[in-house]
Amino acid sequence: MFLVFGEFMFSSEISPYIRVRAIYDGAIGLLRRIAEENELKNMYIFTGSGYTKRKLGPRLVRLLHDYLVPNHEEAIGIKDATEGYVRMVERVAKRSGAEVLVAAGGGKTIDTVKLAAHRLKLKWISTPTVLSHDGIASPRVSIVGDKEYSVKADLPEAVVIDLRIARRAPYNLTVAGFEDVVAKLSSVKNLTLAIKESKRLQAKYDKKTMGRIESLMIDKSALKLLEDVKQLEKKNLQLNSYHKFAKDAFIDLAESLLRCGFGMHIADSSQPASGPEHLWAHSVNHILRSRGLKPKIHGELVGVGTIASLYVLEDFFNTTAYEVTWKNFQQHLRYLGAPTNAEELGLSKKILIDALIDAAELGHKRRRFTYLEEISDRLTETLARGILRQSEIIQ
Repeated sequence: MFLVFGEFMFSSEISPYIRVRAIYDGAIGLLRRIAEENELKNMYIFTGSGYTKRKLGPRLVRLLHDYLVPNHEEAIGIKDATEGYVRMVERVAKRSGAEVLVAAGGGKTIDTVKLAAHRLKLKWISTPTVLSHDGIASPRVSIVGDKEYSVKADLPEAVVIDLRIARRAPYNLTVAGFEDVVAKLSSVKNLTLAIKESKRLQAKYDKKTMGRIESLMIDKSALKLLEDVKQLEKKNLQLNSYHKFAKDAFIDLAESLLRCGFGMHIADSSQPASGPEHLWAHSVNHILRSRGLKPKIHGELVGVGTIASLYVLEDFFNTTAYEVTWKNFQQHLRYLGAPTNAEELGLSKKILIDALIDAAELGHKRRRFTYLEEISDRLTETLARGILRQSEIIQ
């Protein structure tokens, strides 16, 4: 049985699923104690390919030296969340006799190790160095191939978030994590509408299950972070500043990302966390990759996609997502310095329009209801352009 340490921990809402949840300055040092107290052995460390490999990798090797597989002298860096890197991790784990995989880095590192551990039926430990998306402790993985796709995996045995390390991450990546959480306003609202249209979903998401999902993803996460931003605005602070309130908001972000992952576990699906805003973000990056261009940051695209989604709810359905309007949402993103339109994303109108049409079609192909489908039998270029223009994403 894993032990639980640290100043900042989750409540019992997640205890049966993730046994160690350490969120505080200096938490990285807890890894050795976790290994010692729980008799873990034959561990293998994987990091990102850049800074985390050069700086954090050697530190982790020294820290966990007595618990690593034999002759493990250097962490292995992961450049991207692709099938090729997943297979590489699998080969390394098999050849070394690893029993526990440690993922220290950003989303690409964590998703790659998570999927490899799932396939090999190994334990894995999440040590995120940046709070940029909700995959740091979720049972889902996003892998890039011809298209980006999501597959099921397992929750980590432990999550160790060293706030001192995470706070040093690029500010735009921290804001991207915020956007990934508050986007649940769109995705969970989309699920509630989908349930009304589907007897299959009505059976899967009964009132109690949806209550737990909304409590975790909306009440304790998305709405909590929006309230934090309102207070940051009043105090003229940024999310990564060292003021006490900003530090507390940063902890709220870390906890919210974990709660969203746990919400996916309850749902046994990514659907509560991935609505039309996520389909649009994936479609944008698919178009960019198909043209040999660098994909955009996931959270930034999801944030802009949520503006469009909230606009659709208000204009076409005469409702809001948990009383948050698209305009208020846009203003909160602007305060944090997040992009809110095509120009700030550095993308053409054509790409964003095409991606919105693709997102509607993708939802239909996956048999995943989105309220884009309810607007029209087929989302036309004229209608997509109108949505993006009225939500001030394009001019």
